[in-house]
Amino acid sequence: MINRVFITGLVFLTMQICSRAQEAGTFVVKPGESIADVLTNEEIYKYPEFIQGKVLFTSGTYIEAMLNYNKVLGEMQFINNKSDTLVIANNNEINLISLSEDTFFYDDGYLELVAGSDNIQLLVRNYVRLRDVKKQGAYGTTSSTGSADNYTSISSGDNAGTYQLKSSQEMVYSFVVEYYFRSGNMECLEARKNKLLKRYPEHKKEIKEFIKEESVNFNRRDDLVRLTLYLQNVIN
Repeated sequence: MINRVFITGLVFLTMQICSRAQEAGTFVVKPGESIADVLTNEEIYKYPEFIQGKVLFTSGTYIEAMLNYNKVLGEMQFINNKSDTLVIANNNEINLISLSEDTFFYDDGYLELVAGSDNIQLLVRNYVRLRDVKKQGAYGTTSSTGSADNYTSISSGDNAGTYQLKSSQEMVYSFVVEYYFRSGNMECLEARKNKLLKRYPEHKKEIKEFIKEESVNFNRRDDLVRLTLYLQNVIN
């Protein structure tokens, strides 16, 4: 059973985040099915099983638990001593999560550290978004209702088991990947050329030259990693 656990008395510093989504595949949930029926655990979770990790809060306190990142919900889940799978409700108060060799931050969604150091970091957010809702037509055909605009993402809320509910319509979902740059205490910056050059006007010339010479594609993870490692030596 999936519940939501509340932890109180912690301090949180708000940061705003903007994004441009990249789709990394789609899947269809037919009437009478749920997302959990269609996807395997390997597709729902980042790790094949829950593993020991540490959640550090902005107050300086921390908890250790068996953790796993649920890509469908966009939530970090943990297992308590009653074997319940829980979702931390006050994720705004999380400083970072250390899980295996990975590090996660929370900024209007969970962001995983990909590369970089304190002066510049490359982060990635993985989640599932509702792309389209199909209606049943004549002779078994389907067509888009256009109503997916009202359901742009899976909402966990207090009902974190939403993805286990049976659908009454044909739903088309997409796996979404978003990349961001973060530097010190500055707000996260979507990984786009124009955004990056605007953030660092004093280094605009050399950054543009590197992007051109290295043929950096902002939709490719490896290219963004190379760019981040370069930026570490450019940005003070």
